[in-house]
Amino acid sequence: MIASRAVLSAVARFRRDIERQCTAEFPFRFDTQRAESSCAFFPIALRHSIGKWANEPFHLAPWQVFINANIFGWKRKDGTRRYRRAHISVGRKNGKSTYAAGMALALLYADGESIAQVFVGATKFDQAKIIFDEAERMLRKSPHLLKRSEIRRNPPNILTEGSYLRPLGSDRPFDGLNPHAVFFDELHEWKEHHRRFYDSMTTGGGSRTQPLQVTITTAGDQTSLIWREETEYCREVICGDHIDESMFVFLAELDTNDDPFDEALWEKSNPNLGVSVSREYLQEQALQATRKKTARNKFIRYHGNREVTSISSVIDRDKWDACAGELSDWATADNIAGGIDMGGGSDLGATAFCARWRIDETQRTGSDGNEVPLYRYEIKSKCYIDAKSERDTTQQPWNQWLSDGKLTQSEWLLQELGDDFHATAKDIGAASFAYDPWNMKLLAEQLEEKGMAATEMPQRAAQYGEPIEQFLEALADGRITHDGQDDVLKWCATNLAVKPGYGGGWMPDRKNSRDKIDAIVAVLMAFRMAYFAEQTQSWYYEDGELEIA
Repeated sequence: MIASRAVLSAVARFRRDIERQCTAEFPFRFDTQRAESSCAFFPIALRHSIGKWANEPFHLAPWQVFINANIFGWKRKDGTRRYRRAHISVGRKNGKSTYAAGMALALLYADGESIAQVFVGATKFDQAKIIFDEAERMLRKSPHLLKRSEIRRNPPNILTEGSYLRPLGSDRPFDGLNPHAVFFDELHEWKEHHRRFYDSMTTGGGSRTQPLQVTITTAGDQTSLIWREETEYCREVICGDHIDESMFVFLAELDTNDDPFDEALWEKSNPNLGVSVSREYLQEQALQATRKKTARNKFIRYHGNREVTSISSVIDRDKWDACAGELSDWATADNIAGGIDMGGGSDLGATAFCARWRIDETQRTGSDGNEVPLYRYEIKSKCYIDAKSERDTTQQPWNQWLSDGKLTQSEWLLQELGDDFHATAKDIGAASFAYDPWNMKLLAEQLEEKGMAATEMPQRAAQYGEPIEQFLEALADGRITHDGQDDVLKWCATNLAVKPGYGGGWMPDRKNSRDKIDAIVAVLMAFRMAYFAEQTQSWYYEDGELEIA
């Protein structure tokens, strides 16, 4: 079996500990019988509840046997559990939730703890219920355990002889905890505002004889602060830089210099490859990842189980700079469209225009299998800052941007922005624009009265998904050009983070972007309008009114 350096280090640690057990410097012992019985609990007591193995005994995979034997087999001098914390990180679709559900039931029914309180904690109650619901389904297929149990719905609980298993989410109120075991599900989703909830769950088991905290997760990104702290500490432990005999670590991941698209390495981050995750599935995901920047980051993070700079820090500074060049005569473009973004409405505002040209004799295959024409695009934007903004514009780079005229400070931001936008649109022949209806309705109506066509573009993945993918593809191909002089646009572009929408696709993520992104959002709005334009039209203004030829 091929494995990551971190997993190999965990195995080396186990072998080293076996050699030195019950010595003065290492007073722990490995209880082979307890390790074997903890693994035997799964196929004897539990059945799979869903998928192609439904109703089959739950036999642990070799990597799960290794984890289980370590957690339950190692003992202290007093006979209690050596490991009080376990960090388990594997790629998606590798059976984390199923294994966690089985372990939770083992801790509830077969760990010898009186009045055991076992919790599954997550940022959302519904997320915590994923493991809980799987445990309930397995329990219902185990007559021996079921007859000793009571299953309640409000609130969800599995009870047995005074002990219970319960899901908890940071979005629901909770009482003081005295946990025997806590599972932290998908730690990469835990943000700074979840820390109080996280801390309350990690400090509540002090009165227990052998409390256990188990982290079940996939890799995070630069915004996953709690996950990063935990993972960095785990790396120090597994590499021997920090001695913590109470922490067990299993990090199944691609190593730093591994090629994420080398199929021979996929087992490193997917130890259940061929079991719960198929090679065909990973091949399909890899194919998408070779074509799309956002899909590449997603593949590396979720299936390579490696941290990316951000799952959605999608515009590389060097690639942005490489697209700088002299702009064409926009009178030759076959479509020009605009976009307006006001962000929070009290700080920055931005306008943008995007012009489109068809690339002669170059086509690509569309999603329907038919050939579609290929275009190149040119973009430009203008950014405004409210004079009443709390941002200190005497500091750099704000002061320099204002001095250079790259940022406009305005007492009446919305009015000045709208007037400038209409004047520029009139000058370059842009007839349509997109806007966010949340805070732009009045200005859009005013521009419509002047003859422009306004299209609502709310902050949803359904609106941004395809434009983001196509913009990044065009950027990578060198089919996007900007003049290279707009430092504010460059700053916003390299700040940009995106996040997945509920129905798929991507959308700008203002909360997790490094700073303001208004200018690049306005560009994406304008790009969407130009990208979806069906045919070439010529526009001109006659006596101040827009005419379409």
